[in-house]
Amino acid sequence: MINIFIKKIEQINEKEAQAIISSLSENAKKRLNKKRNKDLFLASLCALSLLSDLQRADLDYHDSGVPFFKTLDADISISHSKNYVTVAISNSKDNPVGIDIEDDVIKSPSNRFLTESEQNALENGTPYLEIWTKKEALFKFLKNDSTPFINLDTTFPEKHKARFTTIQIENATLSVCSRPNTKIEIIQK
Repeated sequence: MINIFIKKIEQINEKEAQAIISSLSENAKKRLNKKRNKDLFLASLCALSLLSDLQRADLDYHDSGVPFFKTLDADISISHSKNYVTVAISNSKDNPVGIDIEDDVIKSPSNRFLTESEQNALENGTPYLEIWTKKEALFKFLKNDSTPFINLDTTFPEKHKARFTTIQIENATLSVCSRPNTKIEIIQK
């Protein structure tokens, strides 16, 4: 089971912000404080607000920036766009999840990061953002896999024992990468 939490980015008052920050592990606090951009800081706070106090206290980050729970038996993936934050939490560390959300406005899409199969899918009508969000979600799903991002091919998820779920939320595209037959529940906050 994977729960997908989706929230529009909104202002958080000082009291809420302090409550979120105080419930974080020291390492997560340091990571949050490195967000010098006001918009990134706000998006991070909104994403963290979707977690329980227990989850926030257990949240940590690898040196690569990948979030993980230190002791909870669950996997986590976080993404944000201009307007939304999303957090995916699985029911087990053995049930990996990757998530990505992007607004429908991309300044200049680049095919240089797409495989030949993905470029063919694009030419055959698959929207660019669907391919891109799947690629980001697959990258997050694979965690520490050594496959270079550019070589990840979203047209063959079964190669990674994965599947994609892609949905539109107003003007954003959300893709989730999970194991086949994993139930996904979307919870909008």
